[in-house]
Amino acid sequence: MPEHKFAIVQSLRELGHVTGMTGDGVNDAPALKRADIGIAVHGATDAAKAAAAIVLTEPGLSVIIDAIFRSRKIFQRMRNYCIYRISCTLQLLFFFFFAIIAFDPSNDYFYGAADAVATPDLAHRSAFVLPVLSLVIITILNDGTMITISHDKVIPERNPQRWAMFEVTVISIVLSLVACLSSLILLMLLMHSNANYPGGFIGAALGSAGRDYVLFSEAQTMVYLKISLSDFLTLFAARTRTFFWERRPGYMLGGAALVATGASTLLALFWDDIFSTGDIFMSGLRRSKYACVAIWVYCALWFLAQDFAKVLTYRLLAFLQKEETAKIEAVTQRGALASMYEETNREARQKGMVHRTATMSVEADHRELAGKVKTLEAEVAALRDVVARAGLLSGPAGGAGAARSH
Repeated sequence: MPEHKFAIVQSLRELGHVTGMTGDGVNDAPALKRADIGIAVHGATDAAKAAAAIVLTEPGLSVIIDAIFRSRKIFQRMRNYCIYRISCTLQLLFFFFFAIIAFDPSNDYFYGAADAVATPDLAHRSAFVLPVLSLVIITILNDGTMITISHDKVIPERNPQRWAMFEVTVISIVLSLVACLSSLILLMLLMHSNANYPGGFIGAALGSAGRDYVLFSEAQTMVYLKISLSDFLTLFAARTRTFFWERRPGYMLGGAALVATGASTLLALFWDDIFSTGDIFMSGLRRSKYACVAIWVYCALWFLAQDFAKVLTYRLLAFLQKEETAKIEAVTQRGALASMYEETNREARQKGMVHRTATMSVEADHRELAGKVKTLEAEVAALRDVVARAGLLSGPAGGAGAARSH
């Protein structure tokens, strides 16, 4: 009855189970609507199709397995997108908040209160900011890369998936904090390596045009390149629960990342040649021998630290959520045992059906043969009777006929 099916589905949902229901008739519609996953099989009525979440267009139930695998892949891509998007947004917000609040370029540790006219190499802004155009470019390249997440290579999880917002939030914060910390450290080192403190390792390695210190305009461009590369590399950390090298990215995602990082590097090299407006206080890095290479190496090292921090966070969360994980594993094991039991019963029924079919075939052959034998016996008896009446059969009947003839 429809109310019985509905009550069964409702009871399972109240116990905390993710409930699936298959049906094809009008009587199944209430239960299909109430189930978490209502599946209308091939040839179902319009009422069942309207109430179901999935409609099968081919006979059989094996397509449900493909649907589960595809849905888990889609879920993983959506989850990776959320982690990447949140972490990139937090990275930018945290960086500019602390860069403006905690890093005063007029501080004696940095550029001091020097006159920009008297000492042009110490010219700086009142606070560290990036041009709006650079932020727009970062956003556009990030959005273009994020679109390709929908085609990323993912492996469906063995266990049922659900939204764990606490886990998503924690992982996003960890990724953003590591990236933000690396950007703030680089900013502090670059702003300190100015004309007031020449001759340092960083100034000698990153300075341009024979200088052993870094200009404020060059520091801005280096930080722009660092933020851009960190955002793109964060994507490779956000897409896996394990180390990033354990699963290759999709070809489209890898190609988009190469295009985005290459474009950011070229813009950093030729910024003042491409954007020649005087109000943009940034200069290209093409005059420095090692600036771009050093920023790339710096970002790669911090990316490894970021990925390592992500793996440690996942393991810590798994340890803290051990009981919930055990419950999920128990449900999965029960499902696997139920599937094995059903498969065994199905094979047994199939074998039993074959045996019964063979037995029925043999019995039918015996009945057909017995019928033919009875038919032949009846024909033989009738023929003997005809021969006996004609007096052609030897024996007592034949002798009586001969006596009558005398």
